[in-house]
Amino acid sequence: MRIAVCTAEGRVDDILTWSGIPANVIRTMRDLDAGYVVLDEPSPLLVRFGKVVAAASKRARVKVNWEVEPWLVRRMTREVQAQAQRANADVLMLLGWHTLGVEDGDVPAVIWTDATYAQRVEKAPHWQHLSGRTRRRVEPVEGESLRQMAAVVMSSTVAYEDAISRYHLDPSRVHRIGFGANLVGVEAEPKSRMGDPPRLLTVGVRWERKGIDRCVLITDELRRRGIPVLLDVVGVQPPDSSWRRDHVTYHGFLNKDSGQDKAKLESLYAAADLFLLPTRNEPFGIVFAEAAAYALPSLGSAVDGVPDVVRHGHSGVLLPLDAPAAQYADEIADLLACPDRYAGLSRGAVAHHRSSLTWDSAVRSVLDVCEIAMRRQAPKT
Repeated sequence: MRIAVCTAEGRVDDILTWSGIPANVIRTMRDLDAGYVVLDEPSPLLVRFGKVVAAASKRARVKVNWEVEPWLVRRMTREVQAQAQRANADVLMLLGWHTLGVEDGDVPAVIWTDATYAQRVEKAPHWQHLSGRTRRRVEPVEGESLRQMAAVVMSSTVAYEDAISRYHLDPSRVHRIGFGANLVGVEAEPKSRMGDPPRLLTVGVRWERKGIDRCVLITDELRRRGIPVLLDVVGVQPPDSSWRRDHVTYHGFLNKDSGQDKAKLESLYAAADLFLLPTRNEPFGIVFAEAAAYALPSLGSAVDGVPDVVRHGHSGVLLPLDAPAAQYADEIADLLACPDRYAGLSRGAVAHHRSSLTWDSAVRSVLDVCEIAMRRQAPKT
């Protein structure tokens, strides 16, 4: 089986493209000796034009998203199908985007993504302040696209269920397969207790969306209770000086393509006692998988795809989306007071990572889906 792999924008092998998901898929396929070819970005000039239009219309709060413009998506589809056919591909793997307009002789397409477009509306930053034009097209365009797929793979249970119920898809063609941790070769052993002082780690590039503001307030609450906790923040700087504290260290964005930045991030994971991310929107949450790889219990929001990555009561603790800082502080204080509970969650994090949150297991499962899709689409003899 030969698989053509494609993203809608950016290089597939660039760790900065779509949270590093395509790069890790390709790396794992290479490690597994799977047959694959990487396709060029389709219609790059048109996509850039679409992004310019989107940015300009967003400023007017009537955003036009190119992803659901039929003429553009159909043009991209024809380009990527032509590439796949020239490469003699048996299956087209679409990472994070939809094609549109199946024609006779097309290579069967399998999409692997983290949410439906409809789920993203007014939640994800890229899908806010939409124009009426885009709103009207989201479900018709996405529904037509998903129904034409040989298989649909969603990373979370909520996305899997939404795709089936919203678009009336054949459940036998829809699958739930999560992503892996983007830190390779980590074999951490479970932790027995939190350190002194306790170190919290949070990782996110969006201050409000990822709940980094909440992390600071949670740390403040713990300090008020006399618990000398320290917080490391990776990915973002505070919006103003009012968020700076002696007990909070902002490390900014760390690029995993940089050896120095990667080593710094890994050292922060290794030094932490607990991963904290009270996120407000999280289609999947690869950072939770990374934390589990380092035996860190996670404390976060029970929102979107997070419950698939953090098993409540087993590898971490999930609180309601509107839980106040005091409730988070209560949980952390309890983990400090009950080392056995903390140690159990650390063991659970390691076990969950090894069984369900590696790229090896994820890609193997998707390759099985591609094999089934190829056989279904093969001409009858």
